[in-house]
Amino acid sequence: MEIKRQKYMEEIINKMSLLKNKIEFNTTLGLTDTAIWLEDLMCGLLNLLYEYELINLNDTKQNRYPGIDLADEKKRIAVQITSTNTHNIRKKVQETIDTFVKYKYIEKYDRLIIIILTNKTSFQKDFDTKDILNFSKEKDIININQIIKDIKKCDDEKLEKIYIYLEDQLKIQDETSSVKYVTDPPANQCMFYSGRTNDENNILSWLVNGKDPYIIRGTGGIGKTELAKAIWQKLMHDGAKYGVLYLAWVPYHGSDLKLSICQSFFIAKQKINMDVAWTEITNFFMQHKQNLLIFIDNVEKTDENDIILRSIKQYPFRTIITTREKLNIEIEDIELKVLSKGKCRELFYKYYTLKKDNNTLNKILEKTGYLTVAIELLAKTALAEEMSLQKLYQMLIKFEFDISEETVATNHDLLTKEDKIANQLKKLFSISVCNLEQLHLLINISMFPAKEFSFENVKNWFGIKSKISVKILLDRGWLRKQENSQNEHRYWMHPVLAASIRFQKEDVLHDSCEQLIINFTNILSRENQENIFERFSVIAYAESLDMYQRKYYYKTSDVDFLIAMGNVYIEMAEYTRAVETYECGLNIIKNNIIDNNKYMEICRLLGNAYKQRGNFDKAMDFYNNIMTEIESKSDNTVENVICAYRDMGHMYKSIGDYVKALDFYNKGESKYLEEKKTSPKLSLKYLAMVYYGKGNLYRCAENYEEALDFYQKAKDIYESLVDNSNFEWMLLHDNIGVCYLGMGNSDMALVYHNEALKLQNKTYKEINQPFMGLSYMYRGDVHMRQGNTEEAYCDYQQAEKLIRDSVGNKHPYMIRIKNHIAKYFIFKKEYFAAEKIELEALPFELTELGKLHPDTAELYNNLIELYCAMGDTDAAKKYHLKIKEYGKTILRSHPETLKMWMREAKYYLENNQINLAKKQLNKLIQEASNITKHAPIVKRAKELLYDLHMVY
Repeated sequence: MEIKRQKYMEEIINKMSLLKNKIEFNTTLGLTDTAIWLEDLMCGLLNLLYEYELINLNDTKQNRYPGIDLADEKKRIAVQITSTNTHNIRKKVQETIDTFVKYKYIEKYDRLIIIILTNKTSFQKDFDTKDILNFSKEKDIININQIIKDIKKCDDEKLEKIYIYLEDQLKIQDETSSVKYVTDPPANQCMFYSGRTNDENNILSWLVNGKDPYIIRGTGGIGKTELAKAIWQKLMHDGAKYGVLYLAWVPYHGSDLKLSICQSFFIAKQKINMDVAWTEITNFFMQHKQNLLIFIDNVEKTDENDIILRSIKQYPFRTIITTREKLNIEIEDIELKVLSKGKCRELFYKYYTLKKDNNTLNKILEKTGYLTVAIELLAKTALAEEMSLQKLYQMLIKFEFDISEETVATNHDLLTKEDKIANQLKKLFSISVCNLEQLHLLINISMFPAKEFSFENVKNWFGIKSKISVKILLDRGWLRKQENSQNEHRYWMHPVLAASIRFQKEDVLHDSCEQLIINFTNILSRENQENIFERFSVIAYAESLDMYQRKYYYKTSDVDFLIAMGNVYIEMAEYTRAVETYECGLNIIKNNIIDNNKYMEICRLLGNAYKQRGNFDKAMDFYNNIMTEIESKSDNTVENVICAYRDMGHMYKSIGDYVKALDFYNKGESKYLEEKKTSPKLSLKYLAMVYYGKGNLYRCAENYEEALDFYQKAKDIYESLVDNSNFEWMLLHDNIGVCYLGMGNSDMALVYHNEALKLQNKTYKEINQPFMGLSYMYRGDVHMRQGNTEEAYCDYQQAEKLIRDSVGNKHPYMIRIKNHIAKYFIFKKEYFAAEKIELEALPFELTELGKLHPDTAELYNNLIELYCAMGDTDAAKKYHLKIKEYGKTILRSHPETLKMWMREAKYYLENNQINLAKKQLNKLIQEASNITKHAPIVKRAKELLYDLHMVY
């Protein structure tokens, strides 16, 4: 039943999590039409879970009950179900209580329960119950996460009933619901659309019969994207008619369709590891095939290396692509023609509300080339400047503005037209009277993807204090504005305008964006933790800024920006992207006169990135370069030298050479203490970093008392220097928890692991962070020690999912969690399950990183233990010999390697060969280094040896 229970629990968690995500997304969009079926679903679930007898009051023929949805008259319980946005939850709860009191429901019900289907927030203050209702904010407000926890505690029979119920109910809902979108919908749907009835009909006809991609090709600014959005909107209401059940909107960027899809699909966009994300997405493709329609918007250029785009015909879904290019796909594409003169007049007068003059407007439209984006821009500019159409026409003549067909060469038509638009827009700056501040603001915004941002962003990123410049650009058509579902104003720039501004302002792009680069550096930096969520929200903008600025980089501030971005990638376990970003910074340093300390810093970061990626040889090259710099030059900052010693300690600790690791940590500590005498302002954080490294070293050596001492020293320093969102601060809590568990204090260990998870959940929210996986794994170990095996297994499952989704199956963290899950199965005597999971991890031994890694040694030891338990001595000997090979390496004193001698000693004891047993125990004690001699296995060997001496 254990395997079946595991399957049920996994499926229930998946279904409830997907349900929660869907509710939150629909709530964000203001979609509440699912309320009734959700009430029915929750009614049945709560009855099964808590053994209530709730009925849905909204289904009865009686009058509706304001403020409550479900009720159990026998147990006198009333339930309100809400999917209110997080920031409105407190208000919603108080309104529910007020309604409960107002209608005197207390006469019928003793308890009010509020089920929150979105994220539950913490409530500092109690709610006002008028002293009538006994209401607990901790117990009577329940969210989906709490429901899942309660389900985990169910016995097998009840768990199976809940699984079957959810399977049936959600299947029914899926079959009866309308078209679903599996990405965010396109922004500004049809707000800027001018009707193209014939084009719409052509696309809808293709949907009935077509299989190959439908390509909408045309000059930038002609309305390709708006046409695609119009089709999207039609299908949202009538998709089933065309066999469309799932819609996806994918903005194309970076000449990489695979990456664009991974960053768009809900099932994958939070996964850091793209291979993991792509696997999930391709499974989705095969499951839904022609029922899925993907819009791929704005394919700006077709890189021959974009294999996914080039082979798009081979995929089972249908595709609508908008592009300015002639794509290298062997299908017929449809070039979108300009709007008719009449439609263009309608569009112009939509924005220009002064005196009409059709004759003059026709001349203006000719000069715009009938491009919708240019028409909108001119209309808004003329209105803002209160120009008559005659005056506007005269201005166009004065500045020689003309993008009509007559001025475009016939060869390379689209390319020439694009260049022409970009060149002509330069003249519109004079017509629209943009001052220098507005011009710089436009250039900065043009760096961004066509993604919305708020005025708060404008203030923080560009330093614009007043809305005047933004309003002027909005009035003149350079920016667009819309309200989101929370009635907040959001701004964005048409991608054609952005591209054109970048094209014709190339000579001042870098200087104009210098302050933006500095501001983004500060936001992305770990040193600035005031708004941790802004750091993640700004990444998409920072990536786009980097893409357009990278060829201009040469300053120290540019290197700082790349370092900040690389650090974020490291934190998100995106090690390959971190390496690419750091290496770009290193090339700038090599090609320009930038101080030696910056060179050392980025070499350290590259060494760390390569180490995290598993390329230890490459990492050591960078670390050795740093050591050479330290020995040969005297102008290195003390901070860089301390960090270099600390990182070398980390490096040797990672490969199991604890003696060398400790030597480098000691060098870092000595350097700090020496320099502190003459530099009193030297930050204590550098000493804390060294203490933290020493703590990690002794923890890995299983010398928990020593490790805890250094962790506590680091914690005491960090406590006064960092806030709760500091990365190392969060990891420190987990590591202290591991020490307490190693020392036998599981209660204290649980306190620290819970605190680590609390901090990480608050900071990283929905981001898959691999260290959160380790936190769940460590907490699972505590539950195992306390005998709570079911809770342990749930934590291990959560850990495995987080780690897989973030760094994939080949990372050491994945091997580590598999080892822990295998130990769980060995403890439960489910040896085949343990064997299966360890054999899945075994290919790690063949990787460059895995050939000599402590996690591989632990894997071997697990296999030996389970094969001995299964009676397969040949298999056990095979892996015992692999461990013996570790005895010839720098890992010979590692606790996992020392287990070999203990195993042999026990074998000899079982066969009454006492002297040989003593010999192996002595060997174990001798092999232990000064660092590992306090490990539990060494202590156990000494105790056993003492007992043998006493008896024999």
